[in-house]
Amino acid sequence: MIGGWRCVAACSVNRERLGQYALLLALFLLPWQLREIFTSVRVDGQMWEYGTGSLYATQLLVLLAVILRGGFRIDRARAFVGPVAIVVLAAIVSAATSPVPMSSLALVFQVGLAAMLFLGLLDVRTDPTRAAAAFVLGLVPSALLGWAQVWWGETTAYSWLGLASHSFSTLGDSVVETAEGLRTLRAYGPLPHPNILGGYLAAGLLTLAMLASRWRAQAKRTWLALPVIVLVAGLVATFSRGAWVAATLAFLAVVAGMLWIHRMAAHVALPLVYAGLFALILTVFTFHSQVFTRFAPGARLEARSLSERSAAYREAPAVFLLRPILGVGPALYTAALAELRPGAPVYAYQPVHNAFVLFLAEMGLLGTLAAVPFIRRLIVAVRAINVRSERVFSLAGLVLLVTLAMFDHYLWSLWSGLSLTAVVAAFAVRGGKA
Repeated sequence: MIGGWRCVAACSVNRERLGQYALLLALFLLPWQLREIFTSVRVDGQMWEYGTGSLYATQLLVLLAVILRGGFRIDRARAFVGPVAIVVLAAIVSAATSPVPMSSLALVFQVGLAAMLFLGLLDVRTDPTRAAAAFVLGLVPSALLGWAQVWWGETTAYSWLGLASHSFSTLGDSVVETAEGLRTLRAYGPLPHPNILGGYLAAGLLTLAMLASRWRAQAKRTWLALPVIVLVAGLVATFSRGAWVAATLAFLAVVAGMLWIHRMAAHVALPLVYAGLFALILTVFTFHSQVFTRFAPGARLEARSLSERSAAYREAPAVFLLRPILGVGPALYTAALAELRPGAPVYAYQPVHNAFVLFLAEMGLLGTLAAVPFIRRLIVAVRAINVRSERVFSLAGLVLLVTLAMFDHYLWSLWSGLSLTAVVAAFAVRGGKA
């Protein structure tokens, strides 16, 4: 009888350990977009990405981790379960009452999986330092791939890796065009857009700084210089202004916070700062024309980008007023645009480049109110972190998320953004607490 109980206990421990490995693997592979499309909508013969339902490999790993662990063991962070459930329930209500329920429910499914990822990272069985290390290590090959794309000017599609083909000469691909007419492909990495890769790399650099503050051994910190160089160079190569601004503000928040609490340890930070500055100077020197072009509003493509974003903001109130209470439905912002101005090609219908505005339009006032308890709980949890240096990094993580959300829509509209939001928010809540 005793032997039987020992066997059950051992099996339970092994299952939980496998669940831990599945979660760490999901974090490592998070940038890779290998997926199976189970529902696809076409407009004028072209695939409509925002009406496409997909199952990603990383989502299966998150589900596997939850199943193997037998749910969540959250303890002090249990207060998040209710607020997260309210947001998911509001999304279900909005989707069920939307004009195209199936397309909306496909995004709600992804919201639910992002909620599982968030709660899984809050689980007391998840080591926050190992989780952060897995996330950062997974970004290194993504940044290197992005650099290769910029250097060679194109990339080949590999469906088994979830990679799409891109080229500097292909219309519609994201490029930087200088005044001399030189077109440079922006770094996509394995992600759908350079802005998303930029957001991931900005989050990875902040996570590296957090790891450096936790690790006491100087040898461990020295090894962090290598990923710092790779991630900084990759971040520049995305030519993503929003990611640049988000990374800058997050690190200014870290510096200001550390000075405020008198915990600025220059001897710890300087080697990594030197490594980051080396990569920054070298990359900017290599692509100085492209970098400066991104801040030249008179350049052809930059002027076009600014014009399109301004037009999107002007259209947003009309979309919101179509269904102000319940919203037009998750993933249906572009469908609402097609209703407001029919006849345009499918690529002309793009979400507004602001995740907060997009969330308000798709979820309505009801969904926005449903998100308030979660935001409040997030702020309360960060303020409750006892270790002041950890609290500084947590606040910087929130600064990063808010800034990225102000510049783009992917934190709400795509799985890559939802999962990034879940990871950064969970790291902010957990701090270094094991």
